[in-house]
Amino acid sequence: MATITSPLTRTTYLIARSAHFRVWCGITTGTENEKMIAALARIHVMSVNLDDVTLPCAVVTWGEGRGAERVGVGGGAFIETQPVATKFFENFTATPDDPGTPVHTHDATVKTIIDDMRELSGASDHISFDELIYSGHMIWGNDAGDEIIETEWTWTGPQWGSQDE
Repeated sequence: MATITSPLTRTTYLIARSAHFRVWCGITTGTENEKMIAALARIHVMSVNLDDVTLPCAVVTWGEGRGAERVGVGGGAFIETQPVATKFFENFTATPDDPGTPVHTHDATVKTIIDDMRELSGASDHISFDELIYSGHMIWGNDAGDEIIETEWTWTGPQWGSQDE
């Protein structure tokens, strides 16, 4: 079976090419290749133990729902669609005077990364998506007692194909 690159891999590279993601992660110097490698090190596929990684970071995983449609006559070719969920994590410190500001700052930062991804989506070798859905954010603690904020966005309609040989 021949399959083109997974939407998870392509989404990972899309995030790594985001200038705002790189700045958020403190990746501001080096050649383009060095920045790309450093950004990819901050993006994890499927799952991650946040106690073992440097924050901020992103996790790319499958969203809920999947579809497949046969194309052609008499062959095994098909087009698949499945949402791709992208979660962004960073340390969170609320202040008693203004507990909402860190949440708004986090959401605004992630939104600039999403805007970069929208701009890059569908261009060149990047994956194309039909719709982007903000799934919300939550704050929780890790094993070290730190508070972490998580924001999730889900891309719907990424398509890729394969053909039975």
